[in-house]
Amino acid sequence: MERYFFAIVAALGYGMSPVLARFGSLHGVPPIAGATWAVICATPLLYLVLRWQGKRIRFSEWSWRARAAVFGSSLTTNLGVIFYWKALAIERVSVVVALNSIYPLLTVVLAYFFLRADEQLNLRLLVAAALIVGGAVLAAT
Repeated sequence: MERYFFAIVAALGYGMSPVLARFGSLHGVPPIAGATWAVICATPLLYLVLRWQGKRIRFSEWSWRARAAVFGSSLTTNLGVIFYWKALAIERVSVVVALNSIYPLLTVVLAYFFLRADEQLNLRLLVAAALIVGGAVLAAT
């Protein structure tokens, strides 16, 4: 159970976030402003967590491939945040969260093509991804 601790805490955070974002948008917060504040508030929190763990980031020691991967991850994550907030401003939380939950299927497909040497793709994982997508479609309709 110990190895699942961070995943469970992440689920709690991800579970609360859309409700709070939707509440803010219903009370006049524009989606781009909400997304911007989400990123601004996350930055010092992430820094404090790194310091608490005693870690230092030495960006200059990263390979160009690692830098490109982190940049791409940052870019796509922040685009996801922006569009997530926009979706929450115009649709019910239950629908947005359900539709957003199909991303594991995309992740599995991309991991198969780009991380084939490091990731194992098996039938159980494909079935799990399909169930997630099926559940999202069922919840959104």
